[in-house]
Amino acid sequence: MRTGTHAMKHPEIPDGLDAEKLADVALGLLALTLHDGSRVWKGLDWGVMNLLYERGWILEPHGKAK
Repeated sequence: MRTGTHAMKHPEIPDGLDAEKLADVALGLLALTLHDGSRVWKGLDWGVMNLLYERGWILEPHGKAK
C-alpha cells in the first residue's frame, strides 16, 4: 500500500519510475501467471523481482527455473 504521494526510490529501479506503482503492477502480473499451485512465470526484470522480494511479497526470486 502506498504511504504517500511521492515516488519511492529504489537502487535497481530507473529514475522517473515510481517503485511503488511498479511493484503493484509486477505483483499483479505474477498473480495472473500463477499455475501448478504456487509457480509463476518470472520473466520480469530482476530489479523488480528483487523489489518484491525485499518487501516480502514473493519468495526467493533467483531459482533454478526462470
